[in-house]
Amino acid sequence: MCGITQEAQVLEKVSELRKKGMWSIRRLPKAVEPPHGKAHWDYVLEEMQWLANDFAQERKWKKAGARKVRHYVVQE
Repeated sequence: MCGITQEAQVLEKVSELRKKGMWSIRRLPKAVEPPHGKAHWDYVLEEMQWLANDFAQERKWKKAGARKVRHYVVQE
């Protein structure tokens, strides 16, 4: 079936349902998905976040240490 004819049939059905009062113009509320437990990938993503933070903190620590060493070398 061609896409245009199928679309026309759908629009015709919608207009019929509106006339009967069975088609609401408002949107339906979103369905609430049931909560799910953590999957392996969730733990992998948490580990990646932790590791990225750890690398950033270590980089800051090394820069601060290098500044101190530079300061001591310049003084002498």
